[in-house]
This record gives sequence, structure tokens and C-alpha cells, in this order.
Amino acid sequence: MTLSVVLLPFLSRTSIRKTVWLAMARFLAGFCYLLAAWKPELQPYAFWVFLGGLPGSVVYPLLTSVYHENYPHRIRGQLFAWASMVTMASSAALLYVVD
Repeated sequence: MTLSVVLLPFLSRTSIRKTVWLAMARFLAGFCYLLAAWKPELQPYAFWVFLGGLPGSVVYPLLTSVYHENYPHRIRGQLFAWASMVTMASSAALLYVVD
């Protein structure tokens, strides 16, 4: 999250849309997690998991801005809550299936 203070002003000056930056960050995180899954030792696994967590945490303020631009003011809280609940439910369901 500390990196977002430096990174977000830079991202705002580019002509690339915020949603594209978010998609690239999610893709990079997923790629790092995929590499972590292939590592049998603890040290390389921990490195790739740590590296995969960076893009996701850096762009949270950017995600808040996207929600602000795309969700109507009156029901923004409800839509954000629904999006959060769907994310949590799908994560729990996947954990149940994998376990």
C-alpha cells in the first residue's frame, strides 16, 4: 500500500485507462501465483507469493476510483457490498472444492 502513494500519480499521468492498469496488475499477480504453485521448495514459493501480492495491494486505491466513477452515487455502497460478497463467496466455494 505504501508503494501506491508513489505509483498512483504516475499512473494518473499516462493515457492508459485505470481498468487496464487493474487488469495488468491482476494478470501479473496471477502469473506470479502460477509460478509459485510450480515451486516445490519453501523459499522460491514464498518469493513468488510475496511478489504476486504486490500488484494486488498497490492498486486498491485505483480500484476505489474505478468504483467511484462507475457506480451511481445513491447505490454505490450496496453495489460494492454485493461485489465484495460475491468475491468472498466464490473464494470460499473454491477453497471448499480444492480442499
